[in-house]
Amino acid sequence: MLEAILDGIQTYPGLFFTIISGLVLPVPEDIVLLWAGMRTAAGELDALPALVAACAGVLVRDIIAWGIGRVAGDWLLQRKVVENVLGRDKLDRARELFVERGSVAVILGRFLVGMRVTVFIVGGSMRVPFRTFVFWDAIGVIVSCPLLLWLGARFGQPMIDIAYRVLQGTSGTWLAFFAVVGGVVLWLRWRAKRRAEADAAPSTEDAALSSEAGAS
Repeated sequence: MLEAILDGIQTYPGLFFTIISGLVLPVPEDIVLLWAGMRTAAGELDALPALVAACAGVLVRDIIAWGIGRVAGDWLLQRKVVENVLGRDKLDRARELFVERGSVAVILGRFLVGMRVTVFIVGGSMRVPFRTFVFWDAIGVIVSCPLLLWLGARFGQPMIDIAYRVLQGTSGTWLAFFAVVGGVVLWLRWRAKRRAEADAAPSTEDAALSSEAGAS
């Protein structure tokens, strides 16, 4: 099902609404963003419009989840069927997160695998102010969306395969994943810098030899 949904992303509005559909469908935002990054690398989508559509979709989806919690959270979270769908452990962890961290829990929730929607609904039910929610969530979106699009464009399908394994194999966070990715990015930049220095070295030596020849 997910593959068919991803294959159907042909436009920027399609990317926007696919991300929002994660509220009711098993469509992980991370996989969608990586996939969109692959599309930009293939030239099927332009990077900037794809980034704007992705960030807007994620932010709107999160605000809807917060709104559900604000309007009907107290009643909704007491329903047995909702508890079964979201998970009692996840609900308890989300509440503890807000009790211990306050509004900062919003940005922490953005990096929790399988708990984003739960955290945002609980945040709404616990009366996190709208502006505060949007502020912290936007910071998380600004960090995660460009990074995931870049990873999809840079590494393609192998990165999606890794994301699948992370999503299926753990209830932990993306923080370790992003830490590893950050290390890879720094290593790539270091390697590129070393190559640039190595390429520049012969040119410098040639210039020095030419100067010496001219002086003689």
